[in-house]
Amino acid sequence: MKKEYLTKSQTLSKYQIADILESCYGKMQVVPEKYDCDYYQYLDGSRNLFKGEYMGTYVWAEEEQIIQLNELLSI
Repeated sequence: MKKEYLTKSQTLSKYQIADILESCYGKMQVVPEKYDCDYYQYLDGSRNLFKGEYMGTYVWAEEEQIIQLNELLSI
C-alpha cells in the first residue's frame, strides 16, 4: 500500500492537490473536505444538483441513478 500511496501522492503533487489523499492505519482515502464534489453536496441535501443523469457510462452506478431519479420524480 505504501507504494500505491506514494505513486498517487506524487501524481497529485504535480497538480498541487496532494492534500486530498491521506494514509491512515494502512488504508488510503480521500479527504472530502479538501475538494468540491457535487455528489457530496447532493448527499448533504442539495437535490437540485441532479439533472437526470448520474455516471451513465458505468453499469455499477445504475442503482444509484435509479434512486436519484425516484427522488427527482417525487419532488
